Amino acid sequence: MRKTLCLCLAAAACVKGGKQESGEERGDLKAQAASQTPIAAQSPLDDGPPVAGGQIVVHLEVEPAHLSLFINPDLWTRRITVPMVYDTLLREDAKTFEYTPALAQRWEVSPDNLSYTFHIRPGVTWHDGTPFTSKDVKFTFDKLYDPSVRAQAMRASFEPFCDRWEAPDDATFVLHCRKRYFMMLSSIADLPIQPAHIFGKGDFNKHEYLRKPVGTGPYRFESWTAGREIVLARNDAYYGKKGFLDKIVYMFVESPVTAVQLAKKGELDFMGRVREAQWVGEVQTDAALRENFQRITDWPNGFAFLVFNTARPIFADKRVRQALASLFDRQRILDTIMHGQGRLTDSVYYFKLPSYAKDLPPVVYDPERAKKLLDEAGWKDSDGDGVRDRDGKPFHLTYLATVGSTTMQKWLTLFQEDLRKAGVTLEISTVEWATFQERLRKHNFDAGSLVSVWTSPRMDPFELFHTSQIADGQNYASYSNLELDRLLEQMRSELDETKRAALDRRIQQITREELPIFPQYNNAVNAIVHKRIRGVVTSPMWYQLQEWWIPKALQAAAR
Repeated sequence: MRKTLCLCLAAAACVKGGKQESGEERGDLKAQAASQTPIAAQSPLDDGPPVAGGQIVVHLEVEPAHLSLFINPDLWTRRITVPMVYDTLLREDAKTFEYTPALAQRWEVSPDNLSYTFHIRPGVTWHDGTPFTSKDVKFTFDKLYDPSVRAQAMRASFEPFCDRWEAPDDATFVLHCRKRYFMMLSSIADLPIQPAHIFGKGDFNKHEYLRKPVGTGPYRFESWTAGREIVLARNDAYYGKKGFLDKIVYMFVESPVTAVQLAKKGELDFMGRVREAQWVGEVQTDAALRENFQRITDWPNGFAFLVFNTARPIFADKRVRQALASLFDRQRILDTIMHGQGRLTDSVYYFKLPSYAKDLPPVVYDPERAKKLLDEAGWKDSDGDGVRDRDGKPFHLTYLATVGSTTMQKWLTLFQEDLRKAGVTLEISTVEWATFQERLRKHNFDAGSLVSVWTSPRMDPFELFHTSQIADGQNYASYSNLELDRLLEQMRSELDETKRAALDRRIQQITREELPIFPQYNNAVNAIVHKRIRGVVTSPMWYQLQEWWIPKALQAAAR
């Protein structure tokens, strides 16, 4: 994950202060911001102003391996840590998308957009009481660029552009860039500043504090009970607007059925993603859930996709990738297994963005075309056993899934049958989430499914496709295309919105034709939140739990 792109499991879980920003970077964000609507008050009580107190229990679909965005990050790691535990120099407002001060109280950008000077907020301390200074910011960039630190995904937002940084004094940090980047402020706003006094010793990749982070944010890490929960507590020494809730408990519950049952019993207050079958069934009809929970549907900036490992010989030919995409009956799966909770997409760009290519030819379910493409690619049933082969090897592939991803396994069964009819055998391999991540990173898989989620309305698909991101990045498809590399690099340095949109559309055309990843759906994400909770607002940047609060009269009902 870098700045705004987070990757998560498809159908299981789930790749910014001040006023200094370019008009080119903002694009159509004002219109998007205006569409964000606060969730209505969930009680007839006269709530009055927000008050402190109480705690909530948040459903966490998988237990993370650690709590660092630097090392093999995922979506839930980000949601737990930034900006809750770890703070950033700037922040992107979840409602307006404007940049606001955080650890930097103000900043200046040079006229050529190549130099950024940050003035550090005085009096800030780490959660253990150690003073925060610009030396911590310099240390963070030192570690970010350290080749021994497995931070390639986040490094991709800075390394092609910035080559020098300095902390001339404790109150100033200066970042020098050799190339412009239209999302540089977004990158800075998503970079969690690390404590030099904690990570200055030991192996960063295996440090014990990856699982017990010390930050400067509005909530501090309190505990991690393996297999059960992570607990954050309000940081009463926080320099800015303090959180209202005393504690936020992230409970690990892999089974969505179990999670809904816990919500009915009052043991869960928030499920950020309710499975489609539960949403159209139990959530709508159960009396306890209807009485106690507000139902929310949102369309985040992201899409579900199938990734082909193009380093494997079977997927080196784009005709094979196109054939398998033509054997995936997306509409059937959307209508039946997903109960209509989504929309088909053929683009890696958000459908609400001006640069979204609406005219891409759709991938349609067409078994006959798939068979023709496989024939052309040399995969034929030469021995009459019903399985295609080439050079004496049968067309057999293993599909990587995760334990507990019941929705994925349902549609994989349908896909498996369609592949069998076309002469391709598919084996489903289920693993734990941490193993899933590691195998993706090492490209030890044939195919699998993921969801991309941009935690900002701004988008840059560089990490999904650029050749440099194959090793330790998020180019899990191992895909390399020199024209696409050039376009991605050119797009990143283009500040003119119109010119950048043209590059965006060409990027979409190439990825649609080549299909290193196969976009499937824009997911409608359904959530339930307990009616006693206030301050809930939907946003492309997810829910801002530090803004949530509970009226005094309802705090006793909390766990």
